[in-house]
Amino acid sequence: MSGLPFVLADKDRIEQFALLARTRGLFRDFDVWNDNQGMTWARRRIGKHCFAVSLLGPGWVFDDYARQARAETLAARRAALEQAKAEERRRQLEEIIAGLHLGPIAERVLWAVHQRVLQAKLSVVRIPDRLLGEAVWGQDDTGWPPHWRSTLKTSLASLGWLHLAAWPQEGEPVLGDSSALITHSADLRKSKNDGCDDDCPMLHGPAHKHFTVNIGRGFLGVLEQFGSAGDRPGVRKYGFKVSGRKDSGPTLKSVGKSGKLATVYLPAKIGEPAVCANFTPKQHRLLQTIVRETGRKTKSKRREVGQAEVFVGNQISGIQRKNSIVCSLLAANGNYVGFNGNGMIKGLGYGLTTPGGWLVRAGYAPDDLKGFFGDLAVLACTLGLIVVGIYVPNRECLSLEQLRMLQGTTAGRATLAQMHLRIYTSTDYVQRWNEYFRWVALRAPQKPSTVQRPALADEMAQKGITKAALARGIDADPSFLTKVFAGKKPWPAELLSRAQAWVANCVESEGRGDCAAHGLESTDSCPAADRTNVGASTDRSSGLGQGREP
Repeated sequence: MSGLPFVLADKDRIEQFALLARTRGLFRDFDVWNDNQGMTWARRRIGKHCFAVSLLGPGWVFDDYARQARAETLAARRAALEQAKAEERRRQLEEIIAGLHLGPIAERVLWAVHQRVLQAKLSVVRIPDRLLGEAVWGQDDTGWPPHWRSTLKTSLASLGWLHLAAWPQEGEPVLGDSSALITHSADLRKSKNDGCDDDCPMLHGPAHKHFTVNIGRGFLGVLEQFGSAGDRPGVRKYGFKVSGRKDSGPTLKSVGKSGKLATVYLPAKIGEPAVCANFTPKQHRLLQTIVRETGRKTKSKRREVGQAEVFVGNQISGIQRKNSIVCSLLAANGNYVGFNGNGMIKGLGYGLTTPGGWLVRAGYAPDDLKGFFGDLAVLACTLGLIVVGIYVPNRECLSLEQLRMLQGTTAGRATLAQMHLRIYTSTDYVQRWNEYFRWVALRAPQKPSTVQRPALADEMAQKGITKAALARGIDADPSFLTKVFAGKKPWPAELLSRAQAWVANCVESEGRGDCAAHGLESTDSCPAADRTNVGASTDRSSGLGQGREP
């Protein structure tokens, strides 16, 4: 999978997407609930989160534009719902839930969609099918399931039924338009609309088809407030303004201060599946907690919002910023980045077992020092983290190994209660981590080749080879080749290689076509012969780098 490694997301959505992946029987023992608008829901509470499905219908019934376009269908659904008895409503909800395909694939699909929406800044996006496939099964498509595109289509359709919301301690969750994840999705293969947008990550790259996805107003959570009416009906555009006047609308800075926005390290979510599986769910959660605490450069010095602050040497702040100490765990000439908070406590880290300490922040029980240290040790060893414990009374720096030894005794735990924990790493951490998760930079739209196509066309002209003859010779769809030569479609690498080899082996024959060069017995079948009448083309698109699914 490729993309920008760090993205912003609603904190609740981060937790809810993760629960989708690891909760078996998501709607087991669900509650049937009728809201004040007469709508029937199947809902289940997990912690402070609500997962729900509406009996009225999938995502489109929660989209203003779709409701207007399908008013009669919606009215019929409402009428049928009013007539159904309680037992019938539960049975129908059970049937809907039984047909949902959620789990780990759903989480990866959601993060891939999230990335594409933030890139395009639109509520309706086209996503290359191969990009979704890489997000779910990894870059090596030889390990993908035979019907991988159908699996993706089913997953998107299932997510079209799903609603996510916060469930307050008192009162009911708010379900409706604001909780809908996906209001429409479709596989555009064989559709006239299956074309790349100008910002398609695979524009003029490997051959691919597209899915279209329309996100609901509940998909982005707190980021939805940055949306406004787009240039097309039913499409919202997003302007993620960093800062500005309070009366000019929301800014990332103001929303960030609310505590509802967080930075997500995306490679750990949808990087190579086998590599991501090396970490347990708790370790993944701890990693994301650490990433959120990245020390940022001050506004006047940074080129982008999330730019990390770098410091040189082994002098770090004590418990109070004005008092510095020398840390023997850092090199005197090393360059480091810290994951120790921002704002008033920037760079100071946190206590371990305090109400706002590391254990609580990362989702551990306040007394689970063993679990926390064990998971932190795995991350430190794998990702090159340097853990420093600062003992408040004498400002002594302790290593992670020393901290783990203390948690085994009563006296040691009393000492840990007076510790401030800091986490550092070398400045090349993004590159190192991306390589570990097999992540590559966001694919920028590429221009079509201006060298290979003319060179091939020139050689064909010299040898009297038509595009139709080339199509027959390499067993390709003539219409597709026409689009490729016109620059309307990219050259699939494997197809271009076959075409170049075939044309190179074709002996110049002054327009006749040298049959002997191809071992043919008759000029009537020679691929170099000038034959312009081609029979009805067959569907050979599956041989043009589209994957194994026809």
